[in-house]
Amino acid sequence: MSNHFITHLASTSFSVNFVDNNLWHYRLGHPAEFPLKLLSHVISQVLHESNKTCSICPLAKQHCLSFPHSTSTSTQPFDLIHCDIWGPFSTKSLTGSSYFLTIVDDHTRFTWIHLLENKSQTRTHIQAFFNLVETQFNAKINTLRSDNGAEFNMNHFYATKGVIHQLSCVETPQQNSTVERQHQHILNVARSLLFQSHLPLQFLGDCILTAVHLINQILIPILQNTSPYEVLFKSSPSYSHLRVFGCLSYANTFLRNRHKFDPRAKPCILLGYPYGMKGYKLYDLNLHTVFVSRDVVFHENIFPFALKYPVFTTDSVLPLPVPMHESTLPLLDPLLTNSLPSSSSNQNSTSEPCISSASDILPLEPCIPQPSRKSSRVKHTPGYLHDYHCHLTKSTSDPTSSSTASGIPYSLSSVLSYDHLSSSKKFFSLSVSVLVEPTSYTQAVKHEEWHEAMNTKIKALELNKT
Repeated sequence: MSNHFITHLASTSFSVNFVDNNLWHYRLGHPAEFPLKLLSHVISQVLHESNKTCSICPLAKQHCLSFPHSTSTSTQPFDLIHCDIWGPFSTKSLTGSSYFLTIVDDHTRFTWIHLLENKSQTRTHIQAFFNLVETQFNAKINTLRSDNGAEFNMNHFYATKGVIHQLSCVETPQQNSTVERQHQHILNVARSLLFQSHLPLQFLGDCILTAVHLINQILIPILQNTSPYEVLFKSSPSYSHLRVFGCLSYANTFLRNRHKFDPRAKPCILLGYPYGMKGYKLYDLNLHTVFVSRDVVFHENIFPFALKYPVFTTDSVLPLPVPMHESTLPLLDPLLTNSLPSSSSNQNSTSEPCISSASDILPLEPCIPQPSRKSSRVKHTPGYLHDYHCHLTKSTSDPTSSSTASGIPYSLSSVLSYDHLSSSKKFFSLSVSVLVEPTSYTQAVKHEEWHEAMNTKIKALELNKT
């Protein structure tokens, strides 16, 4: 016991001395070194020791270190590529995609995008991209940089190709900032296309694909005011094929599916530019299908899904505009009026039909209230109430409460009256015989019928395994 007591005194003495040396540091709420140094000239008891380490300050104050400006640059295409996955998004695209894989070349800043239904498809697309680079550009990828996602864990494949796989630290997207910033740029452009065209979220995948197609052709300062397309392919991109995303377009119908008096074109909206085809990706507004065509006439100032730009259809009756949810828009025909534009040019039309309100379509008539009519049908008491005396709050002098009016000889209500009672007493007297449901388990178990009902309910739940 004596040795234990001495050990306790020694540890207590050490703790007291430690607190004495940092007493004012604790009293002042663990200030930094500089304020404590200034206070040492004001308070003589403050002992400033610059080499003293406080175990509490890192726990309470430590934050992330600043990131230095990166000075490393790649000298040729595909020396370094940046990869990342965005998603999932709550609404799936028309092709069922919830993710997209982004690949950015560090030297040219050219971007490749792949829509994914799930993350497991990432490995297939990355391996296909390696083959694309080797075949089309006669080059090899030296380094691939990504986060710690399991979908990028392909060590055997990287070793076979001789590729260095660089990983960013956990929860440190700044180390993969090139593709992270490109994600922000892609989403900014995609949102602009989506809001401009008034399309529902199911078309987000097409907005993203079109956004990347446009970003690759825009001049950027980091490439000395040239486009990623020009740096990669050594030629200037063509802008003559570009049209306004989501605008109204008319595509020629196929000869094999029409006769002499069928329409020669069908209304569509532009969804983008398919890879490897000299045509436009279109959405048929009548059949709700996606197809590619080169024979297209565009009306770039008309957006069929925008309610302020309704377009004529073959319907003979103009429907009233009704509020619609975004999820139902692709299943509805957005063309709301009843004839086609008279000219194929997108500039000849001087005015657009516009529906401002329902009052512009149907004339409003004054609403005259109709007088209510009281039914003359004789009311009879239900048969299941014949054994009970009802309507006892009525006065016996009321002719409707007599036995003649009720149709029951020697009715109890003709001899039993509560007229001499006050209103509160009447309601109390009539509610005495009312069956009251129990409000708690304690009240319910006192009655056999409620006890049986509970047992029956428990058995039913056990049989259903719920």
